[in-house]
Amino acid sequence: MKQDLALGLISRGVGALAGARGERWALIVPASGHGSLGDAAMTLVARDRLREQGYKVCLLADDTWAPLSGFDDHVPADPYLFDGDRRTFLDVMWRTRRVGAAFLIGADILDGIYNPDSVIRRLKILSTLAQRGCAATVLGSSFNEAPNPVCVAALRQLPPSVAIHARDPVSRARMAAHLERPIGLVADLAFLCPRDEAGEPEAFAFIAGERDAGRKIVALTANFLVARKTGGFEAAHVPFLKAVIAAGHSVVMVPHDTRKTDSDKAVLERIAARLTDGERTHTHLIPADDPQRVKAVLAGCDLGVTSRMHAAILAMGAGVPALCFGYQGKFEGLFDLVGLADEDLLHAPEALVADPEGLARCVIGKLAERERLAAKLAARLPAVKAMSRANFSPDGAAAGVPAPVAPSVTERAA
Repeated sequence: MKQDLALGLISRGVGALAGARGERWALIVPASGHGSLGDAAMTLVARDRLREQGYKVCLLADDTWAPLSGFDDHVPADPYLFDGDRRTFLDVMWRTRRVGAAFLIGADILDGIYNPDSVIRRLKILSTLAQRGCAATVLGSSFNEAPNPVCVAALRQLPPSVAIHARDPVSRARMAAHLERPIGLVADLAFLCPRDEAGEPEAFAFIAGERDAGRKIVALTANFLVARKTGGFEAAHVPFLKAVIAAGHSVVMVPHDTRKTDSDKAVLERIAARLTDGERTHTHLIPADDPQRVKAVLAGCDLGVTSRMHAAILAMGAGVPALCFGYQGKFEGLFDLVGLADEDLLHAPEALVADPEGLARCVIGKLAERERLAAKLAARLPAVKAMSRANFSPDGAAAGVPAPVAPSVTERAA
C-alpha cells in the first residue's frame, strides 16, 4: 500500500512535468494481447481516435503481434494480469507515470465469463490510475445475465470518476441493475474499424471469380469455444455447407481467433477437409492476421454466418447482414442496436446441430432477401457509428441518442 501511494505521488509529479512539455499520454488496456481479430479491431480504433485528440498512446501489451505493433509505447503486463505478479504491477505503475487518461476495453470480458482474475487485475490498474488523477473510462462492453459476483464487486468499487459504457441496450440495463451507478450507452468500437482494400488479393480474386459464375458469397466463422461446449456443433457445419454450396453459393472462411492450437482456423480447416474436392473449389480460407484486411473481405460478401460477435460486427460495419449463433446472452443487444432483431438472424448453436440442412435453407432464404436486409442495416449504421464514437464522451450517447461526434479520418472507409 505504501509503495502504491509513493508511486502515485511520484507519477503525478512526473505527469505534471510531461504536461508542461506539451506531451499528452493515454493508456489502452486491451481485452487481450494477441490473436483475436475483434480485440485488435477495437484496440486500433481506440488508438486512432486518441491520436486524433492529440495523445501519444501506450498499449498495455508487448509489441510481438504485428497488428498491435504500431503504438507509441508498449508496457507488457501478462505476468501481473494472469499470475498476479506484484513486481510487474509496480513496474506498470511506474512505466505509466506519464499517462493522463486510461481506457479499458471491456468488450466481452468485463462480466468475468472468461478469466475473472484477469478482469479484476485490469480493473485494479484502471482504478489505481483513476486515483492517481487520470481520466479513466471502461469502453463499450457486454454484460451477460449472470456476471461473476467478484467482478461485479470490483466494478462497484471503481472510483465514481470512472466512466463505464455498455455497447448495447441490453447490457446497459444489466450493468445498471448490478452496479447501481450511471452507465453510458455506446456501440462497439469495431464498427469504426477501417478497411484495408489492398490486403487480401487472393480472397478478392476468389470472390470475383465466384460472382462471375453467378454465385453469392457467404462469410463463415466457426467459434472453437462454442464447438468445444456444444456437442456436434463443428460436425454440423459439414452438411450445412454442403447444402449451401449445392444451392449455388460459395463460402469465404474467416477465422477470428488464433490464440490457441485448437483455434477457429483449425475448426474451419477440419470442416473444409470433410467436403469433397469439388465442394472445396467453392471455398476459400483467409488468414486472420489483420482486422482491417478481414473487414475489406467481408465487405465483398453477401451474408455473414458466424458464432463470433466481432465477425458479425466487422461484417455489419461494412454493411453486410449476418446470421449468428449466439452464446452467453450477448447477441440480443447487438441485433437490437442494428435494427435487425425481428429478422430471424439469431439462432442457438444447438439449432445448427439439430437441423443443419434447415439452417442452410434459412441462410439461402436470407441470401434471397439480402438487399432488403442490407438496406435496413444501412439505415441504422450512421446512428450506430455515432454511438461508437461516443465511447470517448464521458456520458456516452445519452438515452441512446447518438452523440454529435464527427467521423475520424481513418474511419471514413469503414
